[in-house]
Amino acid sequence: MIGCNAQEQDKLIKNKNICYDASLQHLKGEPLYSEVMSRFVDTFRVMKNDTPYFGIPEVEKKIDEAIFFNKKKTKCLLLVLKKNNFNLVFGMARVIRGELKGNQWFFKVSTEYVYSNSYYGLYDKNNFENISTLARYSILIEGDARKKGCEIDENYWFVLMEK
Repeated sequence: MIGCNAQEQDKLIKNKNICYDASLQHLKGEPLYSEVMSRFVDTFRVMKNDTPYFGIPEVEKKIDEAIFFNKKKTKCLLLVLKKNNFNLVFGMARVIRGELKGNQWFFKVSTEYVYSNSYYGLYDKNNFENISTLARYSILIEGDARKKGCEIDENYWFVLMEK
């Protein structure tokens, strides 16, 4: 975002999220969404206790509603949002990779985004809604950032990042 002022950056973030939100609403009506989210909620009950990835108990954690699938819908990305009340950072988002093996979904921890305190210039609060907006935007622009619309760069996320 170098060279963008706060208003331009805010507009870019909002536009990508508006586009993604429309596709997410459609996705939520599909049985696959419920299946993956239900399976991940069960897995996260254990996974969230992994302190190196999810922090100390004082760090609040929330599973975001977003799911980013590959075209075959055999792999996906989910987000776990994190915030604390220490004001050390604005917020964080841990990416979780999901993969369908046989007829079961399996999940593993992936990269993490850390949003600095400078984001207080765009948002008054480091609430989960604002952290979600930033995290979804981060997923959508990784790889081929010039890509239009609200699809993820499948090659980046499911080929390059898996190496």
